[in-house]
Amino acid sequence: EQQRYFLGQVSDDYGFSKLQLVYYPKAQQDLKKASSVPVNKTNLDQFTYVFPGALDLPQDVEYEYFFEIFDNDAVNAYKSSRSGYYSYRKLSQDELQTQQLQNQENAIKALDAALQELKNQDKRLEELELIQKEKEQLNWNDKKKLEDVLRRQKEQEKMMQQFSKQLQESKEKDLFKQQLEKRLKENQEKLKENEKLLQELEELQDKITKEELTEKLEKLAKKNKNQEKNLEQLIELTKRYYVSKKSEKLSKELFNLGVEQIKLAEKLEQQNTKQAQEKINEKFEKYKQELEELKKENEKLKSPMKLPQNKVGEKVVDSQQQQATQKLEKENKTGAKENQKKAGKKMQEMGQQMMMALSGSQGEQIEEDVAMLRQILDNLVVFSFRQEALMEDFKVSQYGNPLFGKRLNTQNDLKQNFQHIDDSLFSLSLRQPTIGQKINESVTQVHYNLK
Repeated sequence: EQQRYFLGQVSDDYGFSKLQLVYYPKAQQDLKKASSVPVNKTNLDQFTYVFPGALDLPQDVEYEYFFEIFDNDAVNAYKSSRSGYYSYRKLSQDELQTQQLQNQENAIKALDAALQELKNQDKRLEELELIQKEKEQLNWNDKKKLEDVLRRQKEQEKMMQQFSKQLQESKEKDLFKQQLEKRLKENQEKLKENEKLLQELEELQDKITKEELTEKLEKLAKKNKNQEKNLEQLIELTKRYYVSKKSEKLSKELFNLGVEQIKLAEKLEQQNTKQAQEKINEKFEKYKQELEELKKENEKLKSPMKLPQNKVGEKVVDSQQQQATQKLEKENKTGAKENQKKAGKKMQEMGQQMMMALSGSQGEQIEEDVAMLRQILDNLVVFSFRQEALMEDFKVSQYGNPLFGKRLNTQNDLKQNFQHIDDSLFSLSLRQPTIGQKINESVTQVHYNLK
């Protein structure tokens, strides 16, 4: 939101006539403006203020501001007192998007670590379940293990809620983002449900029976499995969203840099300098570095996206910029203009090609995913009919019947077949946020019953 929050106190023996906020562009005090701040005209008051609040300040302009209070002493011409000076610059849309992408990247890294801890927690729960089943009663050490598992789980839930909230802060609302936000909200709700179960376990661990504890631990383990799968999907989907948005941003930046390059070529000769050209050269180098870093992030995805990169075009721009810089150094402004315009047009062309390639790649991915989903549905229907038919066969099979063992093998084959369906669904869910929490829960339930 880019807001600054103030809590202030004012006091004077004579009381106050007015309190105002004074603001102006930095080093331009002749452009001062004042905005009234409500204050009681007693000799002591407290006020709050949000800056810039409703003030319509332009982006990318640094402002200075202060609060000024006037007393109620009319005889001595209303003396005033000022607060300290503050500075503020409203981020441009480009800077704001960069900041949001950086915040997302940080949250993704934190969630990666949380996922690993969740997998470790699964192992602890499995160990605890085994102890619980093997022993008639839990000894002191076993109870301490239970306390430790519950404590770690609670810490984990809070941390994941925090990072999940951070990932929802982006203001962009395309369809993928809306679906991802829906998944993140569902995740928040599930984390709260888990908190209730943990609270119940903590309060009742010394009171409930062995059977009840076993049941609740199994329930917690099942929820953890769901949460682990859900978190893995959310991390991958958020990484894809990050790569996609960063790619779009880079393509726009490249196009705009081309515009900036052509504008420099068209400026007056005294403004079209070697130093100005070198700044654009540096921006193009930065673009290339960021694209390389993004390609590395993309390669880490379980199903990498197609990221367009025009290496030949980059060499053309480098060459034209280098020639322009050399000619400007020799004061050959006319010759430099031609190179600058060629470099600018090439950057614009590359930026447009990148945007189109990204859009085309997303369309291809959707077509592939639709075909994959159809195949999954076909396999699921076949699995369902075979499972029902086998269930009917078992109803008329005695344990000693030779067909019993054969049908047991068929049941095991079906279990393996469902694992393939699950793997395909999971792979699809890493690209499509609509394959969500309810499907994860159903899949876990099927695995539980097959087992």
